[in-house]
Amino acid sequence: MRRTEKKKTGKPFSSSSLIRYLRGEIYAGRWRPGEKLESVRQLAERFGVGRQIVLYALGQLVKQGVLASSARRGYFLADGFQPSRFHRIGYLRNDINPLRSVLDHPLYTAALYFGYQLIPFDNFESDVPAEELLKNAADLDGIILTGRGIADSLLTGFARGNLPYVVLGEYAVSEKHPAAGAISIWRENRKSLLRFLKNRSFRRIAVIAGPHTSYSDRRFAEIYAEFFERNAPGSRAETVFAREDGYPEISRLLTPPAEVPELLFFCGEQCLGYRKFAEEHPGSPRPEVVVNTGWSVALPPGLADLELPGPTPEEYRRIMAELLQKLHCL
Repeated sequence: MRRTEKKKTGKPFSSSSLIRYLRGEIYAGRWRPGEKLESVRQLAERFGVGRQIVLYALGQLVKQGVLASSARRGYFLADGFQPSRFHRIGYLRNDINPLRSVLDHPLYTAALYFGYQLIPFDNFESDVPAEELLKNAADLDGIILTGRGIADSLLTGFARGNLPYVVLGEYAVSEKHPAAGAISIWRENRKSLLRFLKNRSFRRIAVIAGPHTSYSDRRFAEIYAEFFERNAPGSRAETVFAREDGYPEISRLLTPPAEVPELLFFCGEQCLGYRKFAEEHPGSPRPEVVVNTGWSVALPPGLADLELPGPTPEEYRRIMAELLQKLHCL
């Protein structure tokens, strides 16, 4: 009878640990491209686990492009599989809440489209430096970095390492660091805003973004403020940089004797500060409100007059292809 294998810890395999173990066997050359693996029953016996755990693990490796399956023949090492790759890309969100971004799941599925799996890392509310998070990550083909504090000083350690890396988004970093531009949704946003502005007139428009210290927030604010100056005749667009949810800045903006804007454009989570202000001051002037992708979910019905659309699937695949090319994975 074949000996049941166990992990080094002596604990039985879970589905995730079995995936890692099988991936290690594949990269160690246990099977050649096109070669058939043992049957599900044989694998279950070898690892001392149930068939469902084996089926799940094999299914995930199929999704990652490592294995191929046939209803009648079983599971095989994929013909196009490159043993020199893990088909896993680290996705590091530096100093931001991992639940904050509406982009993460579409980026994950776009990576799967190209046969790669995004592996998330984050140091939100921890003192672990970004470089330390990936110190022991030996089964990645590269790293995508995004979030707060992306600067030359943070990237120095990654530049010294052997693992390819690329910055996702617009940050004030030198050209020696590989970067891919922010996901471009400007074309669709412009169409939506032009339709919204039609038959409307505003004397004063406030573009409200995150802190001025954030390069990406400054860039977003500049783009939209310039758009309103050009496409809303007779209006005066100003930029308000805010910290946290923006409540103090919005209170000053909307409290007399200040000239209250007729339109508030929120680049991000600062719309939560407006929600709080509106709830505390029900009789205050009610400007029209435009929010960026996904943020209307955090507002009560009717508080946002327009939510800008998100990126299209084609746009996600385009940016993922650019990222993978810069990581030398395509």
